[in-house]
Amino acid sequence: MPHARAIVSMLGATAAFAVLTGCAGQQSYDGVLWRQIRGQQEVTFLALQPGVPATDAADIAARLSDVVTTWDGSEPPRAIPTTAPASVVYAIEDAGDDGLGGAVVEFTEFVTSGARPDVPRDDITNSATTYRGPSTVYTCYRWRVVLVAGSVGDAQMPDYASGDDPACDPRLVAQLPEDAAHIPTSDLTG
Repeated sequence: MPHARAIVSMLGATAAFAVLTGCAGQQSYDGVLWRQIRGQQEVTFLALQPGVPATDAADIAARLSDVVTTWDGSEPPRAIPTTAPASVVYAIEDAGDDGLGGAVVEFTEFVTSGARPDVPRDDITNSATTYRGPSTVYTCYRWRVVLVAGSVGDAQMPDYASGDDPACDPRLVAQLPEDAAHIPTSDLTG
């Protein structure tokens, strides 16, 4: 029996090595898509810098509609560009106050990397090899914006680093290429 356990253990280690090195199935996304999705995230972040004028959810929605697609949840959602990075902000709502007198606005952001250009793989372990991962990656997360004295006081994604992401609306995901892959926000920290 110890011999059988050793064989099973060795097979498990071999399978894990194959997955980690990309030898089994589709390889994961690389630095090209990572940079594309992170660049798109910056658009919303920059629109919500402290001091930006806003008093409620309608002001936040108007501000964001200048830089990303806003969606009220009606059927069907507007078409998402699939060739370039894009964001869709939805479920924008006044969420009470922060306990210190500031109004709170919350919303969900769906962000996609857009199409990956046809360039060699770009990451630490597989640089300059043929890319075999998804053509697009996407994720979703909630924002919490605190408004103080008529402007943005703070904007955070409270569950971002934990990877405790909300489910992306399937009507948005359905617009992406068939091989699009969801990535947890915890992959995007740093």
